Order: sequence, then structure tokens, then C-alpha cells
Amino acid sequence: MDDQSSPRVLDSLWRYRWSSTAIVLGCVVISVLVALLVGSASTVQSRVVLNPPDETGLLGVDSSSESAFSRYVNQQALLMTSDGVLGAAREELADQRSLRELRRAVTARESGTGESVVVEVEGASHEDAVRLAEAVVAAYRELSGERLEERVSGALETIAERREAVEDALPDEVAGSRVEANTTAAAQTLSELDRQATQIRLAGNELGDGVAFVHAPDPEAGTIPMTVPRDGAIGLALGVVLATAVAWVRADRDRRLTDQASVAAVVDGPVLGEIERRGTEDGRALLDPKLQPAKAYRLTLASVQQVVQRGVLAVTGLPDSGSTTTTMQLANAAARAGLRVLVVDAALRSRDLSATLRLDGIEHGGLTDVAAGLTDVRDVVRPVNLGYGIGYWVIPAGHYAEGASEFFRAGQLRALAEHLRSGYDMVLVDTSAPDIAPESTPLLREADGVVITVSHGSSADELLRLRDQLQMIGGSIAGYVFTFATPSQRHGGR
Repeated sequence: MDDQSSPRVLDSLWRYRWSSTAIVLGCVVISVLVALLVGSASTVQSRVVLNPPDETGLLGVDSSSESAFSRYVNQQALLMTSDGVLGAAREELADQRSLRELRRAVTARESGTGESVVVEVEGASHEDAVRLAEAVVAAYRELSGERLEERVSGALETIAERREAVEDALPDEVAGSRVEANTTAAAQTLSELDRQATQIRLAGNELGDGVAFVHAPDPEAGTIPMTVPRDGAIGLALGVVLATAVAWVRADRDRRLTDQASVAAVVDGPVLGEIERRGTEDGRALLDPKLQPAKAYRLTLASVQQVVQRGVLAVTGLPDSGSTTTTMQLANAAARAGLRVLVVDAALRSRDLSATLRLDGIEHGGLTDVAAGLTDVRDVVRPVNLGYGIGYWVIPAGHYAEGASEFFRAGQLRALAEHLRSGYDMVLVDTSAPDIAPESTPLLREADGVVITVSHGSSADELLRLRDQLQMIGGSIAGYVFTFATPSQRHGGR
């Protein structure tokens, strides 16, 4: 059963966090550089503040009505995007864009306060947008001024016609009180018409083109395209997507074992126990034989005994998976459970178990000496006192030399295994994986069961490769022990 669930996205990103960060930053930098080098569209804004309506009604707006002035402002906003204004701006700039394109580039709306028109212009660059905005406002002011001049001229012509009509109605000769009264009334009318004409001229001069002032965009503010933040955000989003995809694909191709369930999903064999990760001090305590074994190892021993009750049990595993610690803790738990236990340090290259028990000195013979025929096995067995009359025995690794594997002959080791089985309830052999230490192959083959230690974060492919190697040499796999599990995993969390 080599199936394993797909890796989780967040776990993949965390596992490849540095490369993922580099991908995201690279995408952001490239996006910003492209925006700076190639250039991008820029949007500027002009605010045109309109003159308030006057009492003469030249603007066609009731000066006492706010809603009427709001309608007037919206009408002027529409005028700013009319074909007349855009066409004049296009002609002034000798712009090649069509009126339809200019209508998409130029928008106008009433401001939030209602007294001005906000003109937004998008251009190929900041400078282009500023030029177009200035041209549009100038064209609007010219057209608006012409319209107001027409209103003033029309109003004055109307007054002149009324004045001419009043003057024509006056009699040539003044006689009688009735005629005098008519003449007096006509004079008052003419005076009122003159006053209105004066007001209209003054209002026309005051209104001008209908614009109080213009808040124009800053032509020097465009050193950085306005879309650089947007392009940076797009690069960030694309970088996150790309980094996520790359991390997930890498994690899927190189799947890691993160909990007991992931181990069971990869291999066809029981997971005998799960050992949580410990701090540095607690980890050192596990190597002290006089301390009580951890609860997780006692439970693991119970699971092991369900598979291999007696005999030789080899403990091996992937690099840095805690196989030596597991061997010592199982021996400690088994001895305290009343079993007669022998531990054999067959990791001839590292000899970690012998070093931990201080049995790696030159005066201590060991397994290599027995295999070479230099001494008898009974002469290299050393006791380990756990206190209160409890203990187990150890065969150290002995003196390692190049070519030591030549001493490990199958027949000799088979006889040694039979001898050890007869003298002990459980023989625990700490040994390296066969691809690291080929001399361990006969030991693994002769064992009644092999326990494989697998640490958190190990590669599923490496575990399968080790399993296949053991099966190929004829090793009998008893099960697996998952080590360095996080506390949340140890208690069933995800």
C-alpha cells in the first residue's frame, strides 16, 4: 500500500518557505520593473470649481435653489465630455485618438460637495494625462465662455428691443396731463431697462466663462507611474499563486511523513508506536539508562511484543530517526518489565550506543572482535545497572576497522543468533540501514523481526527504498516507530 494523501498547501509552503518567498519577491520585482521600464497608463484628476448663480439668471439657474444648481453642475459635467469639448481638445493637441477613445479616457462628475466638477483623465503616461486634462478644461472654459457671452448678448438685445419699443411709443409733442403721465411712466421703464442692462453686463463680466478656479494636476508628480502599486499587487498575487503551485508540486513529488497516519498510508506494515519530539534536556534524559523509560516507549514495547514475543529484534531506520534512543528505551522498558534483555551495538561505524554507555574504549572488546574470532561472546558482554537489582546486558560494537564486514559471515551470525536466543528473552540489535552499512545485512536477515524508526519530515520515497532493501535481503519487518512527532500530532491533532 504505497498510497498517501496529497500534501496540504500550507504545509508545502512552509516546507519550501525560502524558495517560495524568493518566487513571490521575484514576481513583484519583475512586475514593478516592467511598469517602470515599459510604462503604463496613468490617471490624473482636475477639479473645476464653478461660479455660483447670480440674480440675473444668466446661468439659467435659480440662485435660491440648491437642487437647481446641482442640476446645473451635472449639466456642465456632461458638457465637459461632449463631442464639442473633446473635439476641441483633440484638435488642440493634434491627438490621433478618436472621440470614442477620448470619451473612454475622460470622465466628469459632480463633486461630493456639489460646487465643482471632478474631471478624471487617463493617459498613456502621467504627462500625457496632464496634457489631455489641461486641454479638456481649456476647451470647456472656452465653450462655456462663448455660451455665456451669447446669453449676455441675447439679454442685452432683448432689453434694447424693449427700450426701442418704449421710445417709439412716446408722443412727439407733450401736451396735457395724460401725456405727461405716460411720459413719466416711460421714463421709469427706460431707467429700469438701463439698470437691468447694467446688471447683466456686470454679471457677465463677473461670471466670465463660468469657472471660479481650477485645481489642476501637478505635472511634476508623475515620476512614478500611478499603476506601479497596482502592478506590484498583481505581481504579488501571481507570485503567491506560482509559489503555491511550485511548492505543492515539489511536495507532491517528494512527499514527507508528518504523522503516524502518513506512515501507515505509505507502507504495508503496522506502526508500533509514535514518539513525540522532546526538548534538548529531555532528549538527553532518554539516553540515561537509570531513568524510567518514557510512557510512549513502554506502549511501543507492548506493541512490539504483540509481533515478536521473544528472539532477536533489530532496530534500524532512516538517518537521524532516533534508532539508538529507541533501542535503549525499549531495553530499559523490557528490563523493568522483568525480561532478560541483551542489547547489541551493531552500528559499527557510528557506535553511538557504545559511546552513550561509555563502552567504546579500546579496552572494551565487542561484536567485531567476536566476528573476527578474537574472543568469545561471553567475554564481551557488559552489564548495565538500572538500579534496584534491575539491569540488562550489552555487547559493545568493538574495534571497527576497514573490511570488518568480511568477518560477518552468514553461518557464523546464524550460530551467534541461536546462542543469544537461548540465553535471553529479548535481544535488541541497534544497527544502521544496509545502504549505509552493508555489514548490517547478515544481522538484519537473521533477526526475528526488524523495527524501522521513521522521523517526522522523512521522505516517503526514502522509507519505501529502505523497506524494499530490507525485503530484498530477506529481512522480516515487524513494524515501524514514528519519532519526533509534534505534541499536537501525538494527541491526535492535525
